[in-house]
Amino acid sequence: MCSGGEDLDQQENAFIRQHGIGEYAKWYLGIDDQEDPDNKGRYKFPYSDFDKVHRRGLLAAESRAGQRKYYDAELAVAHLHGMLEALRLTADHSTRRIRGHQTSQS
Repeated sequence: MCSGGEDLDQQENAFIRQHGIGEYAKWYLGIDDQEDPDNKGRYKFPYSDFDKVHRRGLLAAESRAGQRKYYDAELAVAHLHGMLEALRLTADHSTRRIRGHQTSQS
């Protein structure tokens, strides 16, 4: 995830130019129905850098959603965070199994 407001704005604009607003919207968990669909301000609660889902992005989105009383978004983010954690644990377990298997054959 990009830090700094100006850098982030430039990154968002470049992504939209390259991929379109529809792809941009996929990296956000909420929308503001009051905003125009072609306006970046319509999309709320980012959780990535437009490439990968980031745990810290999910945590930040979950926190902001809770603070602003967007309970549906808060629950969705908590669910995604749980899914990401399950994937991480599965990957860690598989890596240990593979390493253990390779070591026992040596």
